[in-house]
Amino acid sequence: MKTKNIFITILLAGITMISCTNETQNEIPINEFIIIPDANFEKELINQGIDSDGIINQKVLRIDVIDVEYLNISNPGASQIIEDLTGIEGFTNLKRLYAIANRLTSIDISKNTKLDTLHLMSNDLKSIKGLSKATNLKWINLSHNLFEEFTLDNTSVTNILMSHNELISFDASKAINLETVYLLTNKIPSIDFYNNPKLEAINVSNNKLTSIRFGLKNKLYYLSIFENFITQLDVSNFDNLDYLLADRNPNLPCIKIKNGQNIPTLQLSDYQQVNVSCD
Repeated sequence: MKTKNIFITILLAGITMISCTNETQNEIPINEFIIIPDANFEKELINQGIDSDGIINQKVLRIDVIDVEYLNISNPGASQIIEDLTGIEGFTNLKRLYAIANRLTSIDISKNTKLDTLHLMSNDLKSIKGLSKATNLKWINLSHNLFEEFTLDNTSVTNILMSHNELISFDASKAINLETVYLLTNKIPSIDFYNNPKLEAINVSNNKLTSIRFGLKNKLYYLSIFENFITQLDVSNFDNLDYLLADRNPNLPCIKIKNGQNIPTLQLSDYQQVNVSCD
């Protein structure tokens, strides 16, 4: 009798173990999901075949997004506009992200460390987190947003476009590999590029600049600084300068060059001149 009871106990335990095993196999652990609060974001992931269950349920399998390297969710229809990119942190192998013309107000890319290209033009962005973590990042386009202050805390970035924002402050002192900076139409009163020796092209036109600090610029070939309030400008050390657009600076009658310096494309107002002496 005792032996029979032991056998029954073992049998029941085995059935319970099988039942638990089957139950575990049918249920995916919660940590295998990425939360996607924005229905339009999830809908676009479904449309692109990324969200494999095809259901708007505010989540996507981590395995569905882990190997995605390119994501383009730009230019949605009026009813498909994305306001929240929460969940993008699960795309840990993402290299290129395009989310143009949505309604994003902020984004955190601190987990997207492999990004090399980030295009977020024409949103409502005021802040971006995690830039310093993206150590492969080269291209950033944040034009047509609502930034008021911006610090480019990233040493790998080579090109940044932030035209048509509300910028009153722009700090690129840590972006030592910066080659192109495009800040057309903002409200910046002064700017410093002293720590950006690799700059080749600068556009800071249509701001409120009264001063600009360059530092050594051996590669600079393009400088657009029109429609500002600059009081002095010395380009005599820029041997490779091919384009200079400096018109509509009412407080800048003279721009200093050196003897024999030729700037093929030169745009000045009637009251301006270039000269070796601007005393």
